[in-house]
This record gives sequence, C-alpha cells and structure tokens, in this order.
Amino acid sequence: MLTLVVPAGFDTVITGGNIYDRRLVQALRGAGDDVGVVAVAGNWPSPDRAERRELAAALRQATGTLIIDGLIASGCPDVVENLAAAGADVRVLVHMPLALDPALDLAAAARLDDMERRTLQAAGGVISTSRWAAAEVRRRHQVESAVAEPGVDPAPPADGSVPPRIVQVGTIGALKNQLTTVTALAKLTRFDWSARLVGPVGDSDYAGAVDEAIRDAGLEHRILMSGQLTGPELARQWDEADISVLPSRTETYGMVVAESLAHAVPALVSAGTGAEHTLGWDSTGNRPGFVVDTATAEPLTAALADWLGDKDLRRRVKAAAEDRRTMLTGWERTAAAVLKTLQ
Repeated sequence: MLTLVVPAGFDTVITGGNIYDRRLVQALRGAGDDVGVVAVAGNWPSPDRAERRELAAALRQATGTLIIDGLIASGCPDVVENLAAAGADVRVLVHMPLALDPALDLAAAARLDDMERRTLQAAGGVISTSRWAAAEVRRRHQVESAVAEPGVDPAPPADGSVPPRIVQVGTIGALKNQLTTVTALAKLTRFDWSARLVGPVGDSDYAGAVDEAIRDAGLEHRILMSGQLTGPELARQWDEADISVLPSRTETYGMVVAESLAHAVPALVSAGTGAEHTLGWDSTGNRPGFVVDTATAEPLTAALADWLGDKDLRRRVKAAAEDRRTMLTGWERTAAAVLKTLQ
C-alpha cells in the first residue's frame, strides 16, 4: 500500500506541483498499484497550529509507505520527525526547494530552508522531480534524492499562426516573470507577431502590473491575457503557437516546456534553471529553441528579434523541436521511477 499526501485542491487547482501529483497517482494506479490519497487543507508551507494537528492526525490514519508532497512536509518537520521515530516509512516529494520562491524575503527564505533541511534529513527517502532539483537539494541540505521526472502526453504537431504566435503558459506571478516577457515584446513592435499569456492569476497585484504594462505599451491588440485554460481551449492555444517562452526566475523542470515540445513548438527558457535541461537537444545536437539570461529583458528581446527576423532560423529550431518531440516519455516512466525508489 502506498499513500500520497497532497494539498487539498490538487485535483482542481492548476499548478505544476498539483499536475505532477495528480498524474503520478493516475500512472501508479494504471500500473496496478494500490494507491491511496490523503488531501490536506492548509496554508502550506506555513500552516497554523490547528492545520499541523490536523495533518498529524490524518497521517496517523494513513497506511503503508507515505509519500508527502514537499510543500506540506517541509512546513511541518516535527510531524515528519515524529512519524519517522515511530517507524513509519516516510518519503518526501520535492517539486522545488522552498527557499527559491522569489516572493519570500531573506528571513522567510532562511526559515523555510531550515525547516526543509530538518524534514528531508528525517525522512526515509527523498524524491526530486528533476535532476536540477536533486542537485539543489544536495547543495542546500546535503541530502541525496532519487529523481522521477514528469512525463508528457503525446500531442499533434502545432500548425502555428500567421503572423507568428508567441505563447507563455504559467501562473501569472513573479515566479513565471510575465513582466519581462511584456517588456521584451514592447521593444519588438517593428515585427509582425501576436502573443498570448495563458494561466491563472496567482498574484492579483502582479497580474495588474502586467495588464498595465501591456496597456502602457499600446499592445492590447497584440498581447492577450487569456486566463486559465484547459482541454480543447488550451490545445487550441498550443496548435496556434509558433514559439513558447518561459523566462521563469527559477524552474526545477518546466513541464510546459515539455508540453511545448510535445506539440513540436520550440521554447525559449531561462539559463541556469531546470527548464534548460528539459529543453535539451535534438538527436543531432541542436537546441529546439533558445536558452537566455532572463534577469533583464534585453537577452529575451534579442533572441526573439533574431527568431522573428530570420525565417531560416525559425525553420531550424522548428525542425529541432519536431525531432525532440520523438524523444519525450510518458507518465508511466515517472511512476516506474517512483516505484524503483521504494524498492
């Protein structure tokens, strides 16, 4: 018996971590494993005393090996320590080290870093969702972790648009850095293009700033914020895309990069993040997109200007994305990696 402990709403609220948890449960069950789910409400990773008590009570009732989402576990190191001391088999699933959240001040980041270290050192095992995350866990906490990277669903190649369509998919907030995207696009009005920012609002103040930047640049007719999309509506956005951008301030994997490549859509990602590995290379060693420093808008502007202004370059990165598409793996491989860690 295996029990995954996840945040309440993991099956409805769209975040990378929730999608991973949900698809992992489906893949494990598809492989024939007996998998239970405990969804716990709380202000993770900073629960109040009542939420910590409720978590501890819920975990005492769970059976078999426990895999606890790191957003929950690392906010309650005492709960994990007590479970481990009582002989429970507790594993922690790390999507992103908590201190990397750009919204945190230095004191809050240090506090969460210390709590996460206690948690991971007490657990019977740690699973990271990317090689980049595993390296960061090792650097920060001196803890080794297994790696179970996300899968991706097969998808038809995108048809693209005329003029070229630029898309960014992700929660609207400082982490995904949509303001840098808008700033870059505002300097590219000499080219013909359209853009879509797809994703739920994670920070209303930040979303307001993005909307204001679009209006100040006079780009309301070219850059549209479409909100959260799923199913056929999201599939249509991918089908109309010619390139995707993910200028995240930090990214452990970048599942939307894999989703972009599954549609044979090249991607532009932040250097030094896990998304760089996800973008990868095609079978002949060519990048299916671009890797740039996104601390400022200038490198993003330059890369998009090169792409917009050079049809041959667009053709080459599109061909690389089509080849990279054939190299992607599904969620069954993620489940197999998780099960291997339990053995």
